[in-house]
Amino acid sequence: MAENPEKATVSSWALFISCVWSGVGAGLVAHSYATDNNFTLNLLGDFLAGWFSPLAFSWFIYAVFMQRDELVEARKVAILQNKELAETRKVTQMQAQQLELQKKELEGSKVALEDQSKALNLQNFENIFFSLVTSLTRVIDSMDISEICKGRAVFTYSVNNIRRYFKGDSSSFANQYDSYWNQAGEHLGIYFRLLFRIVKFVDEHNYPNILGKRKYVKLLRSHLSEAELGLLFINSMDERGARFTRFIIKYDLVDNLVPDTLPLGYVYFQKHLEKCKMASDAVNKLIKEQEYKDIKNEVFLKNIEDLCEVSLNVPI
Repeated sequence: MAENPEKATVSSWALFISCVWSGVGAGLVAHSYATDNNFTLNLLGDFLAGWFSPLAFSWFIYAVFMQRDELVEARKVAILQNKELAETRKVTQMQAQQLELQKKELEGSKVALEDQSKALNLQNFENIFFSLVTSLTRVIDSMDISEICKGRAVFTYSVNNIRRYFKGDSSSFANQYDSYWNQAGEHLGIYFRLLFRIVKFVDEHNYPNILGKRKYVKLLRSHLSEAELGLLFINSMDERGARFTRFIIKYDLVDNLVPDTLPLGYVYFQKHLEKCKMASDAVNKLIKEQEYKDIKNEVFLKNIEDLCEVSLNVPI
């Protein structure tokens, strides 16, 4: 800290006066020693004590005032430091508030990006889904059996053939269905593979939850005629379409299936339909119980898959 010029001047004058005072005292001592034969050391001590007492007291007073001034300066410095600390604290608080705002903005941006990602994912999913449905419609329109029937009429013709020739037991069904497949399999094979691919695409997609997936499968089901549902169910009883049974149960595809569509009076069909509907009802109940909870819960989803798999293994 730079010394105050006024204090420096006072100090210089005090030092000068002290020197002059000391010099005068020294001169008086020398004069007394030279002229007074009775001047002894006791007298010298008494003289010096008396002579320098005012000077010592003056320096004491000066030191007290100097310390007082230094304390005042120290107090001023402490006050300034406290003010600086207060300003620093305010700046720190403002920076913390700004960081908090930035954090909230980043969180908002993260949520916005997540929403945007979900929207793009859903849009991409729907584009592929409806493109596949359009392809399925084109496959149906291109179906033709020996110029007997075309388009969706192929399904009605196929179900009527199975209703007419089915003998009533599982072994005859397999043989009869093989004969029928040799006649119509060229077109129906493409149809069933594409239909299976569409439902599998919805089932395996990572965006829609189970409720959303069922919505899209129901939308697909609304495009299917009664004859298509009947033929889909009959095909699932054969080894060619056995993989579809899991989706029939999981997505309740036979819920609106009219029993009259199937061959009448044959326990084999009725038991298989009954088994699928019971399994679908169990899946529906499980989903309804979980609907307002965590529908992405892994245990819940595994229970659905296990229920579908167990249902497939129940003998007819």
